[in-house]
Amino acid sequence: MSGFNFFFRLVLIIVISSCSNDNFFNTDITGAKFGQDFSLISHKNQKIQLDDFKGKVLILFFGFTNCPDICPTTLIKIKEILDTLDTNREDFRVAFVTVDPLNDTPNVLMKYLINFDENFIGLTGTEPQIEKVVKEFKIFRQKVKIKDSKIYTFDHTAGFYVFDKNSKIRLYIKQNSKKEEIIKDLLILLRQ
Repeated sequence: MSGFNFFFRLVLIIVISSCSNDNFFNTDITGAKFGQDFSLISHKNQKIQLDDFKGKVLILFFGFTNCPDICPTTLIKIKEILDTLDTNREDFRVAFVTVDPLNDTPNVLMKYLINFDENFIGLTGTEPQIEKVVKEFKIFRQKVKIKDSKIYTFDHTAGFYVFDKNSKIRLYIKQNSKKEEIIKDLLILLRQ
């Protein structure tokens, strides 16, 4: 890391951390009655539930490995944000829930996510399990077949959720939110 990048990150973290205003920049959904739990299989074939992330700030993103643009762009953005928060990196977890369980097996998720960050966790399940989680988290998901082809894609919600260290849903962050605002919000959750 160059000296300038290190200095820029340090100044950014100090400025954002010193803000005494604990109002979120992104959509505050504290107390929402949805997004209470899930039970899925990780890319390491382990059963994972929401409570397994207790003690960490969790970023939960829904997508699929064959997504041509939104999913990789968002995962890169999340990686860059966590790299900026390097000294606090261990306080965060990122979970990527597939909306395409027929294709996104644990092995496929593992090979996909390693391109972004080795600590990102891929989550999948059966179609009924994914449908249940999608409904629980109010995620839009629609399979779209490519005309005259066996190929398909998915239209899906592009934002992501953030949970506090008590595994309570707190924020909805739109895909086009500014990195600096997301960093500020994550630092607020980290202090709480």
